[in-house]
Amino acid sequence: MAPRPRTAEEVGTSPLRKEIYYEGYLYDVTDWIPDHPGGKIIEFYTDEGEDATIPIQQFHQRSIKQILARMKTFSKRPAINSTVAH
Repeated sequence: MAPRPRTAEEVGTSPLRKEIYYEGYLYDVTDWIPDHPGGKIIEFYTDEGEDATIPIQQFHQRSIKQILARMKTFSKRPAINSTVAH
């Protein structure tokens, strides 16, 4: 049986906020999703348990410095162990 979805209080965010997991942190990309040059594919990685680390590194390998600079502008928080499926 799949685990029950966590509430907004349990994860510490509004249910309307969208976050991606990258290298141990959750980045709030809610306001940036409409501007993502790759379209709405980014929303797939906002689902609980998804790890965007490898896809970001693969899709953006030629521009990783710019991507990481952009990500520094997003609010972030450390991910807890149960955030991403292993």
